[in-house]
Amino acid sequence: ILTEPGKRRLSAVRLNVKDPQELGEWVRNEVAQGTPLEDMALLLRKIRGNERWLRSLTRAGIPLAVGSGGLFWSDPRVRELTSFLKWWWNPSNSLAGGVFLRAPWVKISDVVLDTWVKEDSTWQKPFFESAHPFAQALLPLKEKICKPGDLLLALCINEEVEAELGVPLLGLWHRVEDLSSRGMSFGAVIKELVTAMNETRRERDVPPPRNQGQLSVLTLHGSKGLEFKHVLLVDFGKRGRAPDAPLLFWDRHRGVYLGVRDAEGERDKKDVREIQWRDWEKKQALAESKRLFYVALTRAQERLVFICADVEVSKKEQESPPTLEQLYDRDDWRGWLDTVSGLPILSALGGNFNSSAGDTPIESKLARRIEIDAQWTRPRHSVTEWNLLSRCERAYEWTYLRPSGQAHQDQKVSLQSMPDQPNQGLLSQRELGQRVHACLETGDEEGLLALEREAGGVRFQAEPVLQWARSSEWMKPSNALVDRKVWVELAFEAPVQGTDSRQPPEVCVGSIDRLVRERSGTGWRYTVIDFKVTEKAKTASELLDAYRTQLVIYAAGVRTLVPEHEQIELRAILVNFSAQGVLEVEVPLNSQAEQLRRLAVVSSAMTRGQKGIPRRNSLCEYCDFSSVCPENSRQ
Repeated sequence: ILTEPGKRRLSAVRLNVKDPQELGEWVRNEVAQGTPLEDMALLLRKIRGNERWLRSLTRAGIPLAVGSGGLFWSDPRVRELTSFLKWWWNPSNSLAGGVFLRAPWVKISDVVLDTWVKEDSTWQKPFFESAHPFAQALLPLKEKICKPGDLLLALCINEEVEAELGVPLLGLWHRVEDLSSRGMSFGAVIKELVTAMNETRRERDVPPPRNQGQLSVLTLHGSKGLEFKHVLLVDFGKRGRAPDAPLLFWDRHRGVYLGVRDAEGERDKKDVREIQWRDWEKKQALAESKRLFYVALTRAQERLVFICADVEVSKKEQESPPTLEQLYDRDDWRGWLDTVSGLPILSALGGNFNSSAGDTPIESKLARRIEIDAQWTRPRHSVTEWNLLSRCERAYEWTYLRPSGQAHQDQKVSLQSMPDQPNQGLLSQRELGQRVHACLETGDEEGLLALEREAGGVRFQAEPVLQWARSSEWMKPSNALVDRKVWVELAFEAPVQGTDSRQPPEVCVGSIDRLVRERSGTGWRYTVIDFKVTEKAKTASELLDAYRTQLVIYAAGVRTLVPEHEQIELRAILVNFSAQGVLEVEVPLNSQAEQLRRLAVVSSAMTRGQKGIPRRNSLCEYCDFSSVCPENSRQ
């Protein structure tokens, strides 16, 4: 199943464990034998029900990277989930409740919310009295003492929700579980989350001590387009219960069907149309499960490990085992795996992860039995990703889509061989930029002065920044008297349609440093302000080469937040802070739609396997891959 023409054969093994604790012991054993922890990834099909694996790994002392990355706290879904927790803790916080209820994934219309808020300004009573699936899932917890993590898991009501929320929900769950385990109260956990978001906290990719690495944990939906040297799969437990059929069926081509009820108000399961739609729904769910299984099987570059815990087999299946046809006609990953013969089996306390001796590739009959569709999509793209894509497709591919390869191995060597830079171990350039952002957002002048003392005047000088902030029209606060409104760290999602209108749009997410709205004739002028902190001053040309696309996407994000009927004018300003001074550069916003459409088309194609085309440009000498890119070496 994992042997495409011209590619190496991927070895796969089966690891039988009695319980999740044994997985932690096995991972520690592999690290002790020399497998870098950062080369492994644990992928989850479902969050709810699999959290026991993460708890066991944490108890075993395995550091986990769950939903990490610099943009985590800027993700709109993280903010919406945090607002949900704030609302649960303090029901009178109607603003937090409104943010949660208006989230796209909650799917409650503004008309309904307008009705609810008239009934109860806190939203609580009408929400929990409604038939909304989230309300029904959360209602039993209302009278219980719950941890924040329990509430987040309760939101995992189906695979559709997990596909939409998987990575941010898993990452937030891991963080609140860690905070709760330290003895922090619900309120203290909420306070820590709010602080992290207000600071737009960027988290290190590999935290201390000694950069020992982390075991990456992702959902399968979040792992689409990514690869890892060693992949651990744990969704091979007991087959889950078949999902209930929906009351309202919908298909883009077949249309809509509302389930019929009998005289007693029960579903009429004998209705011919009901049976046809149920069968169709089952086939669609099975096809989606097979597509996801294919994603799971194709994330590994060298080794795929199936983690199989003990499961009970019903007496009925012991007496009459299902046929192959029956197995492949139901959503049963464990059953599919059990049909594979010749798969090496490892002990939880032994086995060499690095050795290929005795390993056998998965037999091809599983591939023949499971029909798959490889045309997956990346759930969301970040502004940073697309900004890099606009400069060089290869750099985008090697950084975000297929980062684990010889290019990155060579890159690590070249970076390690570089001489130490002054203050780099104390305050990185990224951290310096983050703290300048935070001080500008809060008007913390003392913080900027303290930052200069910490970083040194060669890297950062506070006075030019202070002078600019005090005099710049962009830094004036909101003023209702003159119709001026200012937002800071404004998160957005911008859907971008590719060339095929039949396909769902790609979605780009980001956070705007500062957005200013002012009156302009009969409409409004929106000005996007983006701060860039560099050690050396950049020219206007260099700034535009590096960040033009980023500001274009920000402008597109603003358009998604503004009512369609509103007449608007858009401007975008880059502000570069360096030790040499402050420079403002206006970014042209022409041809926005066509530029974004191209990015959507290219990123979608590359996610599905298309190779990135390298492009020589003025930033090549600063590229992380300058030492291993053939085009860059031809300078």
